[in-house]
Amino acid sequence: MTSKWQNLLERTEVAEGHKIAPCSEAEILEVETGLNITLPSDYKAFSKVFGGGQIGDCCIRRLDCEYLSFTDWNKEIIKEHKEVIEFLDLDVEVFGIVENVVNTGFYFGEVIGYQFHFYFDLHSYSLADMSCDIYLISFESRFGFYELGRDFFLFINNFAFGENEDDILGLIQKDGINSSMNREAIVRSLNRSPKIFTPGHL
Repeated sequence: MTSKWQNLLERTEVAEGHKIAPCSEAEILEVETGLNITLPSDYKAFSKVFGGGQIGDCCIRRLDCEYLSFTDWNKEIIKEHKEVIEFLDLDVEVFGIVENVVNTGFYFGEVIGYQFHFYFDLHSYSLADMSCDIYLISFESRFGFYELGRDFFLFINNFAFGENEDDILGLIQKDGINSSMNREAIVRSLNRSPKIFTPGHL
């Protein structure tokens, strides 16, 4: 599994002056044990090769022991998100989906400048594919969410590194709840910057 990530890294331009800092198996296990969760296998494989960092304006948080120090901060982020959705005039079913993802999901990244947040729905984890449903959620006034499938490799390769609309839009499984958060806005947000990888903890 790591080989496909290694192949992707070899095709990736890394920001000048930055060094890749892969996560170790021990670091990843410490995060899973500390948070009592099971993370998607491809996310862990990505972490062992890329570590974490920024792809254009798409940020993927790094999995290591320092992540545990962010636990309280992460809880504050989730608390803020929960407070937002409680005041939104949402369909009961939609509210239930978003509340579940925010309450029990794993917040693993975001898009800079657009307040688009990436979550794994940990309740959807399956041993069959060792993966979870991936969501993009916006908590701005243009609230909405999209399902981005379950394949984290395709998420990184096509969505984060995607160079054209077909790459990015091909992963969107369900239309956003609010039409003002449209697909074109997502494409614009991800295509603002060159797809250079800048390693970091974020």
